[in-house]
Amino acid sequence: MTKVGDKEHYPKKRASLEMYGEELERHCNKLIQALDQYNVTSDFRSIEHLKSVMDAEMAHIRSIGQEFTGHSFHDQKAKVDKDYRNYLSGKGADAYSALHHDLSTLKDYLRLQK
Repeated sequence: MTKVGDKEHYPKKRASLEMYGEELERHCNKLIQALDQYNVTSDFRSIEHLKSVMDAEMAHIRSIGQEFTGHSFHDQKAKVDKDYRNYLSGKGADAYSALHHDLSTLKDYLRLQK
């Protein structure tokens, strides 16, 4: 029987974090892709569809992000959330750039946790 704290107990947790990290990175990439398309399209149907995709990806990022620890990771996730809300409220190119940058930084945090 494995005692809590034995080495055999940790690989399961580590494997779970790696799985969550890969999933979170995939959702960040999907959000970036939808964001880039949303930023250049003028077709109303495409805009509605892309907004729903971005909303879904943000929901996934928020949900999966709860599995990670560390204040700097959660601070960065909060920045992404704030930038996303700013972008959708029409803050323009600055909000777009900030969101893009903060999503990239969030992905960097994920790579550091591997």
